[in-house]
Amino acid sequence: MITNPARLRANKDPILADLDAKYKGVRMPNLGLSASDASDLISYLTTRTAQINELRAQPEEQHLHQSADGTGHQHN
Repeated sequence: MITNPARLRANKDPILADLDAKYKGVRMPNLGLSASDASDLISYLTTRTAQINELRAQPEEQHLHQSADGTGHQHN
């Protein structure tokens, strides 16, 4: 899907058909990603999702505030 959404649409992919029905009017554009680009993107999204889920699992009073420069402080 990430590298060639038009091919899946042309082949009447059932998962894509379900997504089209759920998100009417929203189309995945062809971003011209190579297989390597797609792999990097999936890896990045997987890593960031795990980080976010880990932060969500922490009690609210135990979290880290981090600024753009990488410095921060932690509440305990």
